[in-house]
Amino acid sequence: MAQLTRCHPSERPRGQYDDTTRLETFVQRVFQHMNRPTQRQSATVYIRGILATPGKKSINRIASTLGLPDRVRHSLRHLVNDSPWDWEPARAELARSVHDLGEAHAWALVPAFIPKRGAKSPGVHRAFVPTIERTINCQIGMGLFLVGGNGAVPVDWRLVLPHQWVRDDELRRGARVPDDALARPLWAEMLHLADATRALDCPPAPLVAKVCTTSDTTGLIRGLARRRRDFVLTVLERVELPLAASPVRSRGAVDILWSAFLRGHASATGHGGRRLLSTLVRLDDSTPQGGSYRLFAEWPRGATRPVRMWLTNRTELPLGELLDVTSVYQSALLTVQDLQDRFGLLDFEGRTFPGWHHHATLVSAAYCFDRLPARALTPT
Repeated sequence: MAQLTRCHPSERPRGQYDDTTRLETFVQRVFQHMNRPTQRQSATVYIRGILATPGKKSINRIASTLGLPDRVRHSLRHLVNDSPWDWEPARAELARSVHDLGEAHAWALVPAFIPKRGAKSPGVHRAFVPTIERTINCQIGMGLFLVGGNGAVPVDWRLVLPHQWVRDDELRRGARVPDDALARPLWAEMLHLADATRALDCPPAPLVAKVCTTSDTTGLIRGLARRRRDFVLTVLERVELPLAASPVRSRGAVDILWSAFLRGHASATGHGGRRLLSTLVRLDDSTPQGGSYRLFAEWPRGATRPVRMWLTNRTELPLGELLDVTSVYQSALLTVQDLQDRFGLLDFEGRTFPGWHHHATLVSAAYCFDRLPARALTPT
């Protein structure tokens, strides 16, 4: 697997955002499905505004930065909040742009927690955010990232809807949540995105994700096993795994690995100065053929707990190659942070479900234009 590289903002060529022709060509490719040229013109302005506006990327700040008249400001609001364009074709085109580089190593599934005030933004609810270990009022966007030599590129999104947003007809109507939008647990949203990768005509690549609860771990493993998808999952040590041959039927991941090591059923190896413990486990994944998996961890000598743990169905791969795959998730985390800090992922001010998806798509397009080389952005 090729080493992932990432360009620091200070190392990027200056003046690329002034390349009007290249941006227009890019928008023409990604948003070619839009019915009217005025929509593509507004998309071009919105993306240029995301790239040029410092700080918060609100439409008012974009208009001020670019010196836009009121009619163009109104067009931007209409594009994001009211214009009935489909976001899925644009996202598929973003994925093809990365795929055309021939550098796709893996898919990464990473949630973005978007703090919100009030209760009217689509999908907003109280949720625990693992990175800050707090429960906040927020939206959760589950992102799909295609990872290659240019880092992790966002190519699809799902807005996680809690049950109250499905059961409350007034909330749904007010936020224009479509009837086919369902309340799914995080693992089901991950599977929904995993299914979407099959329609993108991209080469097979492993899925990389982090699962924080036993239910998410079990649901995702079983779903991916039924789909015969390769994966590497970061698992928390408190997560329980459904063992196929155990009177307890379910045990904590860290206890399984440590017990196997004490019984001589786990190997300890060194890789790049890191001590790794690894064992094969057989899980009840609710598939006819059952499933053998590798549970492995970075576990420093003398430490009572591992630094981090993973589970994979790629049992044939050497641990060094598996560690390369695990680095994909960190690359996607950096992209999420970049999307929040510099590309305005947190800055959608509307209160509709389509508006959120429009904004997320335009933010993703801006990120692709910023990160991908010009040869990936020209029409095919």
